[in-house]
Amino acid sequence: MDLAQATAHHAPKWLRYSLWVILELALMATDLAEVLGSAIALNLLFKIPIMVAILLTVLDVFLLLLLMKFGFKKIEAIVTTLILTILGIFSYLVVLSSPSIQGIFSGYLPTSTLFESPLPGHESQLTLALGIVGATVMPHNLYLH
Repeated sequence: MDLAQATAHHAPKWLRYSLWVILELALMATDLAEVLGSAIALNLLFKIPIMVAILLTVLDVFLLLLLMKFGFKKIEAIVTTLILTILGIFSYLVVLSSPSIQGIFSGYLPTSTLFESPLPGHESQLTLALGIVGATVMPHNLYLH
């Protein structure tokens, strides 16, 4: 039983509905960030106006929903192909730029600069790294699993 099912089973009706509304709002906020992020990426990559990029993103979501009629395995195959394409391009660019191997591996070692801000008045690198991890984990996903 996941947390959502346990809440539905044990919480009073008023609390269940309150939590439901709060979670729906949180999901909408998360989806809004995803749509805007995609639109900004399209704008930066192809100089498409933001409103057109938002519409393209919405159409992309509906296209994926239509593809679900053919089975989830098809979508998994498409996503896997896209990820492998990104991996191939990234690998090609790494070879093309011929970086210092020592420089690459030294980036994995923590240093004192982790706690320093790159610019005065801004967050430290540690704060930025934790923010990236926190955005990736997605707390609403933890609630449903």
